This record gives sequence, C-alpha cells and structure tokens, in this order.
Amino acid sequence: MPDFSGFRHDDFGTLDGSSWRGRDALGGVLARALRPAIGPGCQSWGVRRRVELHIARKSVYNFDDARAVAKLFVYTHDDLVFGFYVEATGKREDDERFPHWRNFRDRIQDRSALRDALEGAVAKHDLTLTDYYRSCDAPIGRFRSVRGTVQAAPRGTDNWAGSSLPEFAGAIAGVSGAEWIDLHIFSRMDKTVAIGMGAEVVGRILSVLDDLVPVYLQTIA
Repeated sequence: MPDFSGFRHDDFGTLDGSSWRGRDALGGVLARALRPAIGPGCQSWGVRRRVELHIARKSVYNFDDARAVAKLFVYTHDDLVFGFYVEATGKREDDERFPHWRNFRDRIQDRSALRDALEGAVAKHDLTLTDYYRSCDAPIGRFRSVRGTVQAAPRGTDNWAGSSLPEFAGAIAGVSGAEWIDLHIFSRMDKTVAIGMGAEVVGRILSVLDDLVPVYLQTIA
C-alpha cells in the first residue's frame, strides 16, 4: 500500500534526497485515488532526472517519449505545482503526431464537454493557464483565474487585464508552430506551505486533479 506523510525540504529543486515521486509514495497514492475516475490503467511515472511526476492512463502513456500524450502532473522545481499538461509542436501538419493536442485545441473552441469541464475547474480553483517552463515568455501569453474571473497578460508583460476562456481558446488556435508548446493548467502552492501541511497536502492536490480528470479524459478520447 503506497504511503506519503508529506513533503520535505529535500523534495524541492533537486532529485538528491527526494523520494516523493515513487509508486510507494505520493505517485502511488495519487494514482490509486484517481483510478476510479481514470480507469484501472491509471498509473504514475517519475520523469527521468526531473522533480516531476506524471499520472495518466497506461494504455496511452509512453514513458520513453511522453511528449505526444496528455497527462496530469505534480512538480517540485521551486514551489509545489500540480495540474494538467499537454504539449506539441503546434503545427497543424503535425496533428497526427500529437492527437491529444489537436483534440484539446479543437474541442475548446466551442461549447463542449471539455470546455465545460475546463471552465468549471479553472473558476473553482483559480488556476493558471500558460507555458509553465517559460513563465512570462509563454508563446500564448498567460491566463489565470482570480476569484473566478479570467485575466490575461500578453507575452513578456505583467499587464493583466480582463479576459475569458474563449480568448484563451483563440490564443491556442492561433499558435503558429514556430515554437514548442508546453501548455500547463495548474495550481501553485508555496513550498513552505506545502511542507507545513504534511500529509494533508494530498487532499489539496487531489481536489484540483479530480476536477481536471474530465479535461484529461476528453483530451485523450
């Protein structure tokens, strides 16, 4: 039975001394909790040489090259970050190589089960939607929900203004393919707060991942 008593300082920023990603630790706890919603093939994988964890359906995940598949994730680079992740070249001619990106991009353009689920999760948890790795240099800019209201900041700026999920969908549809897209939809928690919560942090992570499972399932369908 997997067990996780909470994060330690050693779990952030470096793999040295970090053990939280294991299937006998948080990875296994989350996969077990999400299995009823995702299906019996729900599994966790620690990303090689990175303080990153993926959770996905085993039948569609490729550990050796996970770029083409959507996944739920937990990161501990600086703070604790967790949510949904889909990536691609963004080029329309590569849609067959990146079907999950294509599904996500196309299905959020209009009212759909995917967009309804995304809208509910973003508003409920005040999530951020951007390229996590590039921060303010994200090709699509940055989108976030503040008390249930969507805001956006153009690339390279901190000029936040009122926006909407349809505008986010438009930014996704307008990706040219000139740059790799690492789209993350996530919640962030200060590492000190995360460490201080002990095992209770699992509930906080699951509250977000549970509400993003329908987004994940609609993306891989």
